[in-house]
Amino acid sequence: MKLKMEKAISILLTSTLLLSLFIVLTPSVFAQATTVRFYPQPSPQADVTSNGQTFTVACVIEDVTDLAGLDVQMQWNTTYLSYVNHTQTMTVESYPTVQPPSPYAGIIHNPPLALKDDVNTTEGTYWAAFATLGGPSFDGDGTVFTMTFRAINLPFGDPTQFFYTYLNLTVELPAGAGGQIDATIENGTIRHWYMPVDYPPVPLLQIRPSYYEASALGELFDYDVWLLGEGDTDLDPFWDVGGIDVYMNFDPTLIEAISVTIDPDGTFEAFWPDGIIVTANDTDNVAGTAHAAFFGYGEPHTAPYGQIKMFSVTFNVIYESTEFPPPTAPVTLKNPLTYGAYTFDSIGGLIDIAYPVGTTYYQLVPDFLAGPFELTSWEDNGDDVLSPSDQFILNHTTTGFYFDYNLTEISGTLNLTQQPFQTVEDYIWAASFGPDNLDYNGLPGRYVGTDDPYNGFGVPYWTGNFSIPVASVNSITVTALPFTPDNYTYTLTAGVDYIVHADEDLIELLKPIDVNVTNECWQDGVNNSLNGWPWINYVASGIESVYVDMHNGTARYSDASTGHPVAYATPPPTEWWYDPDWAWELEGWWALGYFPGSFNWAPGSTWWINYTAASYMAIDYNADPDPIPRYIQFRGSYTDFLVWLTSPIGADFDEEYPRAWRDYTVVGWTDSDGNTLVNPSDYLKFFEDLVGENRTYHVEGIGVDLYTSRKPWICEDDPTDRYFGVAPIVKVAGFAHPDRDFCPWHNKEYSVPLPHVVEDATYTAPYRALGGFIDLYRCTDPHQGVGKDKSGGMIWPQKCLCLCANVTYAGWPEQNKDVAFEIKYPNGEVFTIMYGRTNEYGVACVNVRMPWPCDDPELIFGKWKVWATVDVACVIVNDTMEFKYDYKVRIFDVELNKPEYKHCEDIVITVHYGTYAMVNYNITFTVTAVDASGVPFGFGFVVIEIGGAEWCQYAEGSFNLTVHVVKWARPPMGTIYVGALNGFPQNGGSAETPVYIENFTILAEWAEP
Repeated sequence: MKLKMEKAISILLTSTLLLSLFIVLTPSVFAQATTVRFYPQPSPQADVTSNGQTFTVACVIEDVTDLAGLDVQMQWNTTYLSYVNHTQTMTVESYPTVQPPSPYAGIIHNPPLALKDDVNTTEGTYWAAFATLGGPSFDGDGTVFTMTFRAINLPFGDPTQFFYTYLNLTVELPAGAGGQIDATIENGTIRHWYMPVDYPPVPLLQIRPSYYEASALGELFDYDVWLLGEGDTDLDPFWDVGGIDVYMNFDPTLIEAISVTIDPDGTFEAFWPDGIIVTANDTDNVAGTAHAAFFGYGEPHTAPYGQIKMFSVTFNVIYESTEFPPPTAPVTLKNPLTYGAYTFDSIGGLIDIAYPVGTTYYQLVPDFLAGPFELTSWEDNGDDVLSPSDQFILNHTTTGFYFDYNLTEISGTLNLTQQPFQTVEDYIWAASFGPDNLDYNGLPGRYVGTDDPYNGFGVPYWTGNFSIPVASVNSITVTALPFTPDNYTYTLTAGVDYIVHADEDLIELLKPIDVNVTNECWQDGVNNSLNGWPWINYVASGIESVYVDMHNGTARYSDASTGHPVAYATPPPTEWWYDPDWAWELEGWWALGYFPGSFNWAPGSTWWINYTAASYMAIDYNADPDPIPRYIQFRGSYTDFLVWLTSPIGADFDEEYPRAWRDYTVVGWTDSDGNTLVNPSDYLKFFEDLVGENRTYHVEGIGVDLYTSRKPWICEDDPTDRYFGVAPIVKVAGFAHPDRDFCPWHNKEYSVPLPHVVEDATYTAPYRALGGFIDLYRCTDPHQGVGKDKSGGMIWPQKCLCLCANVTYAGWPEQNKDVAFEIKYPNGEVFTIMYGRTNEYGVACVNVRMPWPCDDPELIFGKWKVWATVDVACVIVNDTMEFKYDYKVRIFDVELNKPEYKHCEDIVITVHYGTYAMVNYNITFTVTAVDASGVPFGFGFVVIEIGGAEWCQYAEGSFNLTVHVVKWARPPMGTIYVGALNGFPQNGGSAETPVYIENFTILAEWAEP
């Protein structure tokens, strides 16, 4: 609608201007030969195959005559196309040459009148309006504008499939002679090809630093959690991470979490137009967890990429060890397993819990798959039997689905079917309702008669059928007028007073059991009250009549049988006396004073009531058994269950299916086969707590129940999915992409769990010796080797090795103590022994320059070791430190992209290097190319930060440099020299490693253009 309004405005604007500029002649209609369309031709104007791809289109007007101006509006799909730039190519005098991808120059003649050149990147529109300011009209072909787009949000799918979006045009072409030029409009077409699903490295949540050793009580430090790509790569925007829900787990006896800081650098928030929503940033120093959960919101957003610090946890050191080595504990990223509980039953019988692989199970309460399941793999917790905390795989044998389960409990179970049983049920007979079981509420229940229960007088003397799960009836006893001294009891006669329909679970009552109550009398203020609803002696099944003497010369009489006014819920003169919901009261709220009025009974009134009272029935019958099988769990260990099989009386069971709240106690056992072992075909009698009676059951099967929590997979839709069988460690949420029909999205319109990996950390508590202690370390910055027996990093040829020892007693400095430093070659020979005396801080230092022999100096490269000892209070204490002696950096290999080169070709050089340095240093790598006569013809360099090595492991890397083979380089041989320095020699730098030499061939040929 906005585009149409702008169009109308533009036409008015352009027409007004043109009318003021041109001689208005009789309007004419031109032949429809003019075309407005896009280049490149033919359609589609672009084939998009990847996100980030750019392309340019040109809007042109062809075969036009007498063109004096134009009004062109374009709209594109902003979901898949992002505007980059454009050029409005008017006038032809300003753009006289071809404007690629158009084959034409510009359009419209000078002098120019620019009206519109507006881009709206949010709505995806462009508006171009232009005219000549009194100049000649334009004839022929010309370019209106060129525009460049970048492809975005290209969906993944079958790479042989595609879809189209369009560049839609709205055009007005004013003619110099007046009127409009008719034109054929051809909208642009962009073809978008689905990208093949090529999964990049999965998201990685990494704790930094990976190792932290505290130095003292009360020390504060941070563990940061970074989001990046597996293998320390950048996070790929393919995953479109929407948020995380992560628990960091630590040992709360060593450290305490002080706070959780979400997105400390604001990096993740910057990807979302409306920021982030935090749902958790709390700590639990009892459980030893720090919890961070948040997600981004707002659309459109940029898919997160790069390396992002997601949250930081600040810790306080609360434990200091006086024993060496101090305790070390993992710091892990792992969420509690809360996916859901599933119970599996070995219907085939007992299993050997020492050899569970290969056993078969069915899900006890089918939720997603009923079975059968085969236990195909088992991860034991170390006790050599299937037991709680074990992990195992259950494979659904008919579909191929499999899941990973954590065992929470294992128990013996029984599969039972109930047998017919004798029981007694008590009922109240309230005429218009039929019987209602007193075990529930003791009040009349649902109406089962044929008359309206709200008719004001009930249904006396009711007979009919009522439902009860009956196999046969032993007796029916009636108690009339219960709860009073005048009640009496009698027994109904089968076939005369009632008939049992066992096949329909019905009892047909033939004899009414109501009792007449005649002229029951009450008086207001004496033995009853008018303030409310007066009570009656018994539960009524129907009221026949009520007579009231008001002792003021007025009497009222209602009788349902004689036609006196009786109705339901209506005011006088009609009245009603019976409501089945309140069958123990006289009902008449219009008459009894609840609301004031002249119709109320006078105080002191006396009333007489005739009604029928309900009786109670006790039915002694043999009930049909519950046809649903029951599964009950032994209350005890599986080992105890095996013992129970030989001595079942007195054991307790809990029902698992179909109800979870019934309890059973074994009170009897019929050993059918006489083998003194509970077997299928035996009968067990249980006392059931819920009904308070004994019930007999037939044992259908004896098995094992596995109570489990299931680990969810990232993808659970298809076993062939890429990440089926991959369980989440924490929660990394992928933004919703219903357009993606592959794992993990599967067209879901909500966020999905993403595959991921985590890298945990390690924490070591501080150590404080109670007596004498020495700590040997290097005095370089930063100090290396601090701590008992810690490594000292590396040193390179001819450098000075500065060694220090901090000597203390119970943490207090020991002054003027002579410390011996013994240094050994890698082969164990003594290099030197040096001495130093501790200063006021208890620190003694010595300096030793590393040797560099004339012959084969590299033979002494390797792992050196230092011992430092001192006598503190007649106790010799010592510390050791190893360090690596090597070049600061080594060039391992140099690769050229091919063995021979022609003149004017580029040599691509790949250099692989490594270092033992744990501290970071800047190294300048140089590459020099020399021709056959020894003349250098190419040079390149790059400065790279090296370091970060783990002890005794090279930190490796690589880089590329390019050298051009100049035309004067002399064939046939060339040489590449690769070196490494700590700076250019002009700035005092020197070489850090031997030069690496690689030869290649220079051909006496020119490279193809």
